[in-house]
Amino acid sequence: MKSLRLLLAGWMVPLLGVVLLAVGFLAYRTADRLLVERQGAARDLEALRRDERIKERLEQLDKELLDQAQNLARLMQFQLDWGKFRFRDLNIFGMLGVAMADKGFVLIPGWTAPVGRGPVAMELIRRAVPEIRFNDQELQQHLDDIAEYFQVDTTWGSVFRSASLGMEEMAINKQAFFPDQVLHHEFDSTSLANGVAVRRVRLKAPAGRVPFFGFSRRGPGGFEGRPPGRPPAEPGRGEPPPRSLVFIQCAYPLAKLEPALELIRGEYETRVEELESASRRTRSALAWQLTGLGAATFVLAIGGTVALVGWSLRPLQRLSEAVSRVSERDFNLRVNPADFPSEVYPVCIRLRETLAQLERAFLREKHATADISHELRTPLASMLTTLDLALRRPRSTGEYKSFLEDCRMAAGHMRGIVERLLTLARLDSGSDPVRPQPTNASELAEECAQIVRPVANARDVTLDVDAGAPCWLLADPDKLREVICNLLHNAVQYNRPAGSIRLRVAPGQDTVVIEVADTGIGIPANQLDLIFERFHRVDPSRHGDGSSAGLGLSIVKGYVTLMGGAIAVESEPGRGTTFRLHLPVKLGLENPGRALA
Repeated sequence: MKSLRLLLAGWMVPLLGVVLLAVGFLAYRTADRLLVERQGAARDLEALRRDERIKERLEQLDKELLDQAQNLARLMQFQLDWGKFRFRDLNIFGMLGVAMADKGFVLIPGWTAPVGRGPVAMELIRRAVPEIRFNDQELQQHLDDIAEYFQVDTTWGSVFRSASLGMEEMAINKQAFFPDQVLHHEFDSTSLANGVAVRRVRLKAPAGRVPFFGFSRRGPGGFEGRPPGRPPAEPGRGEPPPRSLVFIQCAYPLAKLEPALELIRGEYETRVEELESASRRTRSALAWQLTGLGAATFVLAIGGTVALVGWSLRPLQRLSEAVSRVSERDFNLRVNPADFPSEVYPVCIRLRETLAQLERAFLREKHATADISHELRTPLASMLTTLDLALRRPRSTGEYKSFLEDCRMAAGHMRGIVERLLTLARLDSGSDPVRPQPTNASELAEECAQIVRPVANARDVTLDVDAGAPCWLLADPDKLREVICNLLHNAVQYNRPAGSIRLRVAPGQDTVVIEVADTGIGIPANQLDLIFERFHRVDPSRHGDGSSAGLGLSIVKGYVTLMGGAIAVESEPGRGTTFRLHLPVKLGLENPGRALA
């Protein structure tokens, strides 16, 4: 015998385990997703910090390069090489000689034009332009290692390169380098001709005025060469050519910056590894915590489930204890259904109704035993009395025949009772089969009326039949005949003198309606539900010919139910009773020959 408690626990515990596993898995997946998102955000933040630090380092380098370029602009000196300009004197002497020649004044404009605008003048000016110079001491004092490579270009063609550049040149397009701005600087990353990657600043600045033919102030460091008879100028008094510009380029090799950048990148990689390690530790800790929590919850749930199932089954235990106190002498279920849960309440109500039915069944069985004993005792007593009387003294043949007829009548009475009991027993066991066949209910009703009419006439009861058109149905004709005859016999037996009986057959909706109405004594309302019970008689004082044993209506209801029909009764005491049968047609046939085929 299986335990309901173990059965429920056996289902609930695995179900709870599956739910806990599902919840734990979803919790872990959700937490893992959040950790991944958090780790990604932290990695992005570290990458942003790395990029910011690299950017700051480059900006710092750019600022230092710009400072060096500005220092170069401040320390830059201009110097004229007067030795290159000496042949200008020959040009002057030649111009004077031409003037003193015959008609030389005519040649003076031609001679002076090349001087002012011709190629000779241009060559003179080119050779006389200022050259860029720096004081080495000042460079060492004001220029640090940032400007490892530098180059200075001017609009008049002078160029100065640092010793580190050698013969290499840092190209710059002076005409295209922001021609609309006098002062401008910009940064870029480029490669020198030797393939060295550098970070560079290009600075464009005004150079002042260029001295022309030596009649100008000297540069910041003074001129190494100066016109004869001119004293050296004070430092910082030199002036570059008018509306002239200088282009200063300072560059720093990125290879020297790479260690600092690698340090920043290494710190980023270390920080990312720390974040990933912390994330792995968090995942592992979360998995262990969820496992421990799930195991503890599962263990507690097992105990709680067993306790909960036991507590939930307590009403059933109480009901079981109440049922165990029921006996054949006491069918009362001594519990209050309102005290039980809503799930057990209908069970309790149904159980009480079942016990009430059992009690009524037991009472019927007791009454049936008494009724059967009474019904059989009377004819047996009659037979024994008749036999005792016949055996007291010798009798003639006629007297013995009379005694035997009385005994036969009593035996017939007992046989009728036994046959009815056997019929009810077959109905109870389901061993009384229905043999359906097409039956004309109108014709069958006429036959039953012919059988019962002599009995009705003997009691001065009129029996009329109202059966018009044929009403065909699929039924067992023998059982239907038994039903109608039983109803007609009861109508005759419980009718009053000079009463009437009306048998009506009419088609209904998918049914055939058969009514038996009488004008007899009627049935009290409180007994309408009892008349179909076995051995129940509305008027026990009227036994008649033995047909009043109280079994006829039980057989009628059993047969009607067996054929799929229904029976109803309407009665009013003193005015009569009407029994109405509704039998299903099942085959609505107008031509009986087709059904028989």
